[in-house]
Amino acid sequence: MDPARGGGKDLNRESDQAGGRLGYKGRYSNIGLDLGSSRIKFIQFRGNRGRIQVHRYGIYWLPGGTIEGGRIVDPVLLASRLRWFLNRRSLYKNRVNLSISRQSVILRQIFLPPMSSRELADAVRWEAKKQVMVPLDQVVLDYLSLGERRVGERQLIEVVLVSVPKEVVEGYIRAITGAGFYPAAIEIEPFALQRSLYYLQEPFRHREGAGLLMLDLGSESSTLLVLEGGRYSFSRTIPVGVNHFCRHLVEKGGMDKEMALRLILRGDPGSQVGVMEVAGELAAQIKKTMDYYAHELGHSGKTFTRLFYCGGGAGIKGLWPFLERALGIAPRLFNPLTFLSQERRLLCSPLQAEGDLLAVAQGLALRGWVT
Repeated sequence: MDPARGGGKDLNRESDQAGGRLGYKGRYSNIGLDLGSSRIKFIQFRGNRGRIQVHRYGIYWLPGGTIEGGRIVDPVLLASRLRWFLNRRSLYKNRVNLSISRQSVILRQIFLPPMSSRELADAVRWEAKKQVMVPLDQVVLDYLSLGERRVGERQLIEVVLVSVPKEVVEGYIRAITGAGFYPAAIEIEPFALQRSLYYLQEPFRHREGAGLLMLDLGSESSTLLVLEGGRYSFSRTIPVGVNHFCRHLVEKGGMDKEMALRLILRGDPGSQVGVMEVAGELAAQIKKTMDYYAHELGHSGKTFTRLFYCGGGAGIKGLWPFLERALGIAPRLFNPLTFLSQERRLLCSPLQAEGDLLAVAQGLALRGWVT
C-alpha cells in the first residue's frame, strides 16, 4: 500500500528480478520501521561498491498500551518516541517504509478467471464488495496477484485481497508525520517477511515447489507465513505470543509480569508447570494452518521442508525442540543479517544477536531498493 495512492502489485514479478547478485537503487535505502506492541525496530541500509551494509539500526522498548491489536492507541506518545530516536541517530533523510500489524488487516485469498491487469483491478474491487463487510469508502484496499494456477479443472488467477480500516492507516500516518518522518510506503508484515527471506536466502528462490513456513513470534500474536519456492503463498495471524507464556506464569506461578518475562526470554520456562500447554496451543495452531492450506486452498499432499522462526519470542528456551517433535519439522532461527557475513567486521555483536528481531524491518527497508 502506498499512502498517496492505492493499486495492486505483482510481488512475484518484482521478485523475479532478484535473481543473481543483489543490487540497489541509490546509496541509501528508506528506513524500514516495524512498530510492534512492545518494541520499535528500525534499520537502514547503504550500498558500498556493490555490497549492502547496515547504515543504522535500533531496537527500543515501547510503553505498554501505545499500540494494541495493531491499532495506535497513543499516537502522541508514539510520535515522541520516534522523534527521540530520529534526533539521536544519524539517519539518511526521513523516508520511511512501515508495516501495519496483521491483527488489524483483513486478508482474503480469492480466485478469478484469467484476465488482463486492467480487468483484474476492476474485478478485485467488485469481489471486495462481497468479501469486506464494511463500506469500501471506509477501508484502504490493495491486492497481490500470485499468478495463475490450476484449481481442479480450471486455470485461475490466485489473488490476495488486503483490506485495512482507513482510521488505522491514518493513525499510523499521523504518528509518523508527527515525529518528522515521511511515510513513503505502508504494507503488511507477511509481505515484508517474504521479502527478507526471498532476497537474502538465495537458494530458496530457485526451489520451485519447496514448501517453507516462517513464524514471527511476537508479543500479543504471531504471524505464520507459507512460502512456495521462496514466494508468498499464504499467511495467518496466530493468537499466541510471548505475553501468553507470561500470563500463564503470572496466573499459575504467582510471579509478577517482569519476572515472568525475564524467565520466558532468559531462563528455562519449560521447567514451569503448565507452560508447555501454551506451546502445545501454538503447535496446534500451526498444524491447523497447514491443514487449511493443504485441503481448503487446493494444495493437497503439500509437505513442508523447513520452518524458520524469528521475532521477540525466538529466544524462548525449549520451545523449538518441542515444536520439532510436535510438527516433525526442524525449526531454524532466521537471522536476516547473515547475508552480511562478508562484512562481519562492520557489525557489532549485539546486531548479530538481535538480527532475528529485525526481519520485518529489514524486509521493509529492502522494498523498492534492492534489484
